Amino acid sequence: TNSILTNSVLSQPPGATGRAGMNISTPANEISNDMLPEKQKKKCHLKPKEFSAILVCVVIVSIVIGIVCSVTMTGGNNASRMTDVNNLIVSMLGEDVLADEGSPQNLAAKWVSDEDEKMVNLEDANELIERYILAVLYFSTGGTQWYKDLGFLSSDHHCDWKDKEDGGVFCDNDGKVTRIELNRNHLVGMFPPDLCHLSNLDFLYLDTNFLSGRIPVHIGCLVGLKELTIHQNRLVGSIPSEINNLTSLTLLDLGGNKLSGSIPPEIGRLLDLDTLSLDRNKLSGDIPPEIGDLLNLQYVYLDKNELSGKIPSQIEHLTKLKNLVFSENQLSGTISSGIGGLTQLTHLFLEYNNLSGSIPSELANIIDLKELAIEGNEKINGTVPLSFRNFKSGVKIFIDKTDLHGSIHFLCDVANMKEIHADCDKIQCSCWT
Repeated sequence: TNSILTNSVLSQPPGATGRAGMNISTPANEISNDMLPEKQKKKCHLKPKEFSAILVCVVIVSIVIGIVCSVTMTGGNNASRMTDVNNLIVSMLGEDVLADEGSPQNLAAKWVSDEDEKMVNLEDANELIERYILAVLYFSTGGTQWYKDLGFLSSDHHCDWKDKEDGGVFCDNDGKVTRIELNRNHLVGMFPPDLCHLSNLDFLYLDTNFLSGRIPVHIGCLVGLKELTIHQNRLVGSIPSEINNLTSLTLLDLGGNKLSGSIPPEIGRLLDLDTLSLDRNKLSGDIPPEIGDLLNLQYVYLDKNELSGKIPSQIEHLTKLKNLVFSENQLSGTISSGIGGLTQLTHLFLEYNNLSGSIPSELANIIDLKELAIEGNEKINGTVPLSFRNFKSGVKIFIDKTDLHGSIHFLCDVANMKEIHADCDKIQCSCWT
């Protein structure tokens, strides 16, 4: 066979080519690149610049693929976490936050799910829920417009969202929210019902802001609340009867709003209450007699409303009262002599109503009285009781713009009488000017 092949090769004309396209007259170990076809030359002979370009392309493609995979995985993880957060909120609070896109609840859920740098573990359910509720408060009340953000929505633990001088969020030793203080901080919008899920909340102070809308009935679930002050806002509507569930309240201040309707009789169930302030609203109707059940009451402010009817006699049961302020309403009837039994009173303000009759002499039994205001009741008549000379502390008396007459010269020698405001065209003021 070898001799035949040799003869065949030797018999080829010079320059002849075989099937492979090479000059078969040249030995295989002597084949040069110049003898290769053009296609094979390009595959085997890469210039340095071309090789670098290919390498760069490979790196770029790898990076792009990595980014796409990372984004895809992250998006999947975020979607999964958001679903888990929603399921947790539904199970604990009964709210489907994914149902109402753009609501404060929805924004808060997205924040705790995707944007909260602390990225609380779902296993820490109580912490996550409290951060969610506080975020709802932030989004419900225009948090971006607050005068001071107090650290809200920061990566700090929510118990550190505060300033010692300006308030914020305060917690107990177990890290549960017990006090929220956001007075004078330009809160706008609606009072969020979600706050009722802060089961350890004892004190809620939202004074002097721009909150509007109604007081939510859900507020009745804050059964451990001790002090609630929302005065000087723009709340409307009636006081919800569910407030009777707040049996631990010692302070209730809803003054300076636009609340209307009557004072709910259920308020008489707040037996620990020592301060009730409903002044400067548009409340109407009678003062409920159930107010007399509040035996721990020391301060009651119902002034500047549209209350009518008589002063309930049950008021006489409130022997711990220090301030009784019913001025600037439409109250009628007489001043009960029983009020003289409220010997702890320091301020008794009944001015500018429709009260009638005489001033009971028993009022002089309130020996520590500092101010007595009856002016503006045009139907109050008779004379100033002689017993008024028995007042033992420096007292101011306002009895002008009434139908009183007679003389008050017997008060000239009363050392503790600081001021008397009377109509000296009707009353002989003598030493008083």
